[in-house]
Amino acid sequence: MIAAVVAIIAWQHRRIRASRPLVVMAVGTCLYALSAAASSFVTDPVWWRLGNNIRYPLGAAIAVGSFFVMVAFSERDQLQNRWIRALLAGFVVVNFVVAMTDPLHNQFITAQQLVDGVVVGTAGPLFWVHTITSLGIVFLATGLCLGTFLTSSGIHRKQSLSILSAFGVGIVGFAWQSIAPVHPALDLAAVGMLGWCGIILWGIFAADFFDIVPVGRERVVERIDDPVVILDGNDRVLDSNPAARRLATSSSEWHGMPVSEFFESSPELADRVTARTPGEITLEQSGTTRRFDVTISPLDTGHTDPGDRKQQSESAVVILRDVTAQFTYQRELERSRERYRSLFENSPLVLWEQDLSKTIERARTIAADTDDLAAYLEEHPEQHRELVETVEILDVNEVAVEAYDAESKSELVDRMGELFTDEALATSRHMLEELIDGDRHFRAETTYRTLDGDTRHELIEVFVPEPYVADCSRVLVAGADITVQKERETELRYQTALFEALNESTNVGVLVTNTDREILWYNDRFRELWGIPEEILAAGRDRDAVEYVLDSLADPDRFVAATEDLHRPPFEPLEMELRLLDGRWFERYTAPVTDDDGTRYGLLTLTRDITERKRYERRIESQNRRLERLAKVISHDLKTPLSTAENHLKLLEIELADPAAPVEQSLRDLERTHERLRRFTDHLPRLARETTNVHESTDCSLRRLVTDAWEVVDTGSLELTVAEDRRLDGDPRRLQQLFENLFSNVVEHAVDGVAPADTATTVRVEALDTGFAVEDDGPGVSAGNEVFEYGMSTGDGSGIGLAICRSIVEAHGWSVKAVDGDDGGARFVVTTVEDIELDETDSS
Repeated sequence: MIAAVVAIIAWQHRRIRASRPLVVMAVGTCLYALSAAASSFVTDPVWWRLGNNIRYPLGAAIAVGSFFVMVAFSERDQLQNRWIRALLAGFVVVNFVVAMTDPLHNQFITAQQLVDGVVVGTAGPLFWVHTITSLGIVFLATGLCLGTFLTSSGIHRKQSLSILSAFGVGIVGFAWQSIAPVHPALDLAAVGMLGWCGIILWGIFAADFFDIVPVGRERVVERIDDPVVILDGNDRVLDSNPAARRLATSSSEWHGMPVSEFFESSPELADRVTARTPGEITLEQSGTTRRFDVTISPLDTGHTDPGDRKQQSESAVVILRDVTAQFTYQRELERSRERYRSLFENSPLVLWEQDLSKTIERARTIAADTDDLAAYLEEHPEQHRELVETVEILDVNEVAVEAYDAESKSELVDRMGELFTDEALATSRHMLEELIDGDRHFRAETTYRTLDGDTRHELIEVFVPEPYVADCSRVLVAGADITVQKERETELRYQTALFEALNESTNVGVLVTNTDREILWYNDRFRELWGIPEEILAAGRDRDAVEYVLDSLADPDRFVAATEDLHRPPFEPLEMELRLLDGRWFERYTAPVTDDDGTRYGLLTLTRDITERKRYERRIESQNRRLERLAKVISHDLKTPLSTAENHLKLLEIELADPAAPVEQSLRDLERTHERLRRFTDHLPRLARETTNVHESTDCSLRRLVTDAWEVVDTGSLELTVAEDRRLDGDPRRLQQLFENLFSNVVEHAVDGVAPADTATTVRVEALDTGFAVEDDGPGVSAGNEVFEYGMSTGDGSGIGLAICRSIVEAHGWSVKAVDGDDGGARFVVTTVEDIELDETDSS
């Protein structure tokens, strides 16, 4: 009866894989018990043998059934292949055939005897083969059950224990009956099978054997990292893996626990599981935030009863897949997309995002029929325009809208064809060629036309991301407006050409080096002056060029020392004259090349051949020496007759003790004439020393020259006023002498020997656009420009001071004139040669 109940229940759960072999075991047990009971009442040897021997194939079927129950329970699917099925089925069939034909060969039961009214048989060799094989099969099934027991927990362990206990009782009863039966009327194998059925029946109700079968539980549940929870229809926990228990509860009594208690630390998760609501949820675990994707699947337990089916529909497997990494990645991806969009929109560059897949596909079709795509599209502009029209604009930033003078993105996209100039179309053709060849990057300078019609220069860069290389379905185009840069480049090219033209046309040798003493530029005149071979200059090493010219210099050590000093602080300009062994003279001027903030870039060296100037200076110096010697001779020769005349004048004054008034006046005039002649004689050598050339012309400060001269002259109570400063290009020594003579002239003719009312009090030096002027507020000058003549004086002076002034002015190529000042005093105006030429041009 117990076996029949087990068979019926197992049949009702036949959708579960373990239930079908269980039906075979239960039916086999039931028939085995009936056969054993019938055999104890049969005394006919033939019928007893048939009733007894039917139990052997039934036992084999029970053993085979136990094996397949455990194979299904432990999900050892590899043990259910057709060869094993055929082998075990053959074992049962052979048992049946041999057992039923035993009366013919007596290999199962060799003999029979009647004991206490019960027929007892003697076991034959096939009996022991049958017994050992059947027990071996059962032992194998028990081993599978033991392995499942050792690796499972919770309800699965309870189920495994019930099966293991049932198999143990059955094995003990079967083995005992086979080896040492207690009484002929008592079949211990049937008793063991009774215990087996009872334990299985207990497992069905107490261990929920048919609610869930541990199908490879160790492999499917225990070893996975994601939490797994199995619930029955009443939301009780039937099973869970360690990952779920670590997440939910630390209690060891979790089996049968309500899910609300199991997930007590996560009420939101418990509510979601109870409501069977899948989806993502965020949980806190040990201070760490984790993200789970909750999957809730109904559990098919194989119930066929309506009430059981309802419970089955509410049973579920809950899997919490940890998607923290994916969630974090997705969040970072979204942030990256936001950053990309922010960079895209806020970039200072013009940015386009384009789909060129159709364009590239069409261009490849055209390229297949021609050897030069760019040339073909240039010859067929209508096809090029068609290609441009296939470009799909995915996005464009606001900078592009502003750069192309559009009102909105949509207007810019709609009127994109208006942006192309001829140069832009040419750039587009070359870009298509490179993209077709598989290049991911393209860079070029081109032009574009704004929607307002202005043409601008642009540097474009085209980039194809790696995933889109094949079809160019996503291409990034960046553009930078370089119009100002191109204008500056044009201006720089003009300035460079002008610089080179000027330096090539000048008679000055020009050399430009950087701070590393590398030659950056030189003109032909520089190479000609120094005679440096082209290969040395082309090598660009300044030291090699310096080394080459040393043999041509009269003082190479001085040249080397001066050159090295130029590359050491304080990096000041240097001008020096160089004498060459061949008799030539060079003037070399070197200055650092710096910008407004003082950054040094190198040196500029100017070399000028001054051989003719040096020769002229030597001739002038020789002439001046001769003039000075002549002046000394003349001065010496004049002093003797002048002394004689003075002596005669003194004798005449003695002879004429009381001359008449006219005679006395004549004597005074003659005395003054002698005095002027003596002063002229004394100044004559000095006048001869004044040359008509400038020894050294440099940039001078007007204010500095004036103040230095004022300190030399004894000006008494006179006050000096310098209105403003200006730069003068001249010999500072001689220019200072010019101002000394002008100031001395004021003292002599506007202070000493002048009526108090006409005495000068102030000397004003004024910087003019055409030169400068020196003016006093004294009585003025009535002789005009005649005051610059030698010997001309409006007072008792020698008439040489202003003559020397004119010599100094003319030696500089300037002119001087005497006019009346605004306050009635004398005003001396000095004008430069350049300004005189300008005035003459204007007047003509």
